[in-house]
Order: sequence, then C-alpha cells, then structure tokens
Amino acid sequence: MKDVEVTVYCLVYNHEKFLRDCLEGFVNHKTNFRFKVIVHDDASTDNSAEIIREYAEKYPEIIEPIYQTENQYSKGVGIVRNFIYPRMEGKYVAICEGDDFWNDENKLQKQYDALENNPDINFCLCRVCETNEEGELNGNEYPRNKELVEAGVIPSEVMVDILVEEGYQFQTSGYFFRINPYREYIESQEKYKIKSSIGDVQLILYYIYKGDFYFIDEVLSCYRRTGTNWSSEIVKNSEKRLKMMTELIEIYKNFNVYSGKKYNKKIEKKINIIKYGYVYYSLEAGLFNKVAGIRYWKYYDSKKELIYSLMKVYAPKLLKLIGKAD
Repeated sequence: MKDVEVTVYCLVYNHEKFLRDCLEGFVNHKTNFRFKVIVHDDASTDNSAEIIREYAEKYPEIIEPIYQTENQYSKGVGIVRNFIYPRMEGKYVAICEGDDFWNDENKLQKQYDALENNPDINFCLCRVCETNEEGELNGNEYPRNKELVEAGVIPSEVMVDILVEEGYQFQTSGYFFRINPYREYIESQEKYKIKSSIGDVQLILYYIYKGDFYFIDEVLSCYRRTGTNWSSEIVKNSEKRLKMMTELIEIYKNFNVYSGKKYNKKIEKKINIIKYGYVYYSLEAGLFNKVAGIRYWKYYDSKKELIYSLMKVYAPKLLKLIGKAD
C-alpha cells in the first residue's frame, strides 16, 4: 500500500444531521495519491459516533476514527494537538469539520497539484460556498468579495492587507497546507498560539509569517451555516462576541511579536479596529462600564466614530435628529 500523502482531519460533535454529507465527500474523492481522514468525535450525544463507525468499517483505508467518552472541548483539552496531531502523516494537511462538506471530488488533487507545482508556497486556499442547514446554496461565498483575490500566488503582504482591511475572508474547509511548518506551529504552541477558540485566524497568521499563499479560483468546498455552529453563536451572543474580540487582540499582538513586527503598522491598525468594535459591542450589550471603560478611548484616532457609537446606544433619537438636520 502507498504511503499517506495527505492527512485530513474532521472534528465532530453532534453533527448527526449533516455528517453523512461530510463523510461521503471524503470517501468519493478522486486522487492519484493516498490520503486518510482522522475523524474525531468529541463524545457526541446524538448518533454521530455510530455513523462514523459505519464509515470506518466500510472504508478502513480512508477513515481513521477517534471516539471520546468524555467531551474534551469542555475540559479545555486541545483536541488537534493532543489527539489528532500525533496521528498525522504525509506531506500535507486539509480540514473539514463534520457539518461542512466538499462539493468537488477533485478538491484534494487540485490543491495537492498546486503546492507540488509551487514548492515555495506553504498554503493553498480556494473559494468556499455557503449553504443553509439543508445543504442548499444561499448565495454567499468566501471570500465574500469575489474581486478580492485572483487565481495564483497571493503574497503574504496582500494576505495581511486582506485581514486588516476586509477581515477574515476564508473558511477552514478550503484549507490545504504543508505539514512541516504545521509541526513547528503545534510544537511551539506557547510561541505561536494563545489559548483561543479562533484557531483558523491564528493558523492563517502563522502561515503568513512563513510566506506566500496560493489561491484556486474555484468553489471546491461548502460551509454549512447552522443555528448551532460557532460563528452563529458569536453573532447571537454579545458576551461571546466580546470574548472573541479580546482573544483576537491577543492573537494579533502575539503575531506582531513572533513576526518581528514585520507588519507592525498594519497590525497596530487591525488591533485598533478590533478595539473600536470591542467598545461598540460593549455598549450594545450594556457592558460598557464592566468590560470596556474609558481606558479604551485612547486607542481611537477618530473620536467622531466613538461619539457616534455612544450616541447610537445612549441617544438614538438625538442621532436621528442630527441625521435629518444634515
């Protein structure tokens, strides 16, 4: 049997409703190399583990299952670092969580070929479409701005600009990257990472530190927007959103340090943008005195924007009158 060239990892928790779409995308894939998929079930309370077991028995050469009897995420255990990383093999890594799926049976092959043909590039991205819970397209794609990037090499400087000016524009189901830089990323966790649920941004920043990216201008995978996934919870819960913002600030500060402040002005600008949002959502959540406070005001060059946010929360009628006067 050939050696594994690509390791895919799939995180599952209560994904019974969506999991077959995800696993079918793996087992129906077409490649001229061997790949394996590590499917980690974090003690799901639905039938996810049974579905994984069914596929692992039917496709043992592809599916490598891990079953937890206690939920590791709730205990603060790093699932990828502790359970998946030790089992990784080959030259490349790809990701697809249990509620997402690949809609192109050649996704891995296309990304594999892209990096094989560009040995100086460490990370390959593609377009990702968004679906509703039923897997139906809802018209959204990532990057959200279709004109943002073109096919081919994306210089690291451009990737920084995208993160600063446009925000996070990609989805993990489209990730494909070399394993060797990833080993350094995992094994030097204290240097490159903070304890955070925002692993996708940390990973992108680390690979920016390592060099340029390659972009395939095709939709190769799908992000399924459900009412229970992480991004939906952030949108609905103001306190979680504030927690995310504080973590993002630390992530960018950390990146500024280990990159030797190579992009210092841009990263400082990004941190200030996040801090502005931090104040705004503190106000929106009624947590201004508790979470933000006057100490954050000094970070903003534009006092007009800060005053606008204050008025939007505390004096919306006055703001409306001012708008009419203008």
